[in-house]
Amino acid sequence: MTGRHIEQGLEGLPRLVSLVWPLDEARQDDADLARGLNEQLLDRLESAWGRGRSSYQAAPFLADAHPAAGWQDPHSPRDFASALLLVLDEKGREIAGRPFQDLDDEAAEAILVSVTAGDAPSFSLEASTGFRVLRQLIYDILFSDTWERAAIGWGWLDGDVHAPGRA
Repeated sequence: MTGRHIEQGLEGLPRLVSLVWPLDEARQDDADLARGLNEQLLDRLESAWGRGRSSYQAAPFLADAHPAAGWQDPHSPRDFASALLLVLDEKGREIAGRPFQDLDDEAAEAILVSVTAGDAPSFSLEASTGFRVLRQLIYDILFSDTWERAAIGWGWLDGDVHAPGRA
């Protein structure tokens, strides 16, 4: 975890990323990818998009709006991510007596599933939405630039995360 995660109140983010995209930290390429992925994720959550400054955050929201109409919610993507991490941390302390980022894989995954998959009473709509937003953002960071194959995931798959043109 970097100081940026702590400063921005997103301490559990690296733990969550490791569950969505498991890597072998002992392999240097995997460790480099994990660092790059976490840094880019923080950058996007701190961007105008992540903070909701380029979203429709005021009523009227259209229930039948076309997806191309953009994000229509009073919460920003970062709000949802923060809500998810808060719920995960609370459940980690309640169930295992430790914050989410300090749990082993099995316990962390069980808590993540319970708060995002609809298991009552742990289910949280904001946490579930936050997970979907973060999971998609992780996939976008890894592979969204498919035309030029410059996203960091393509370099990892090719075995060269340091190739020119790659983050």
